[in-house]
Amino acid sequence: MFDNIGGKIKTLAQVVCWIGIIGSVISGIVMIATDDDLAFLGVIVIVIGSLVSWVSSFTLYGFGHLIENTDLLILKVEKLYSRKEEPYLNEKKSYSNKNTENGNTPHRWACNYCGKFIDRSPCPYCGNK
Repeated sequence: MFDNIGGKIKTLAQVVCWIGIIGSVISGIVMIATDDDLAFLGVIVIVIGSLVSWVSSFTLYGFGHLIENTDLLILKVEKLYSRKEEPYLNEKKSYSNKNTENGNTPHRWACNYCGKFIDRSPCPYCGNK
């Protein structure tokens, strides 16, 4: 029921737009058929009502599109962080601190921004210190 909500909002925007256009056309035709004095006003209702219905659907459609794009971004970020491979763990690095002189590797910690394990600052993956 709540899956693909962005697509459902976009479909709702299209349905509301078409209902508004059809309602404007029917109202305009009724005004034209009812009284000859209202013929000009009926044409204006058809044109302006259809235009307003179309333009007002932009916001709802854009919101649905925004939700779809956000869902895609979340999937890409989750895919990026779910990788089990850490290619930088297998690389030989030249360390320049005193711990490397006696064969010890320096302490590694996780970057506060990207979460990857690093051995120096700034982070070679995101660039933050």
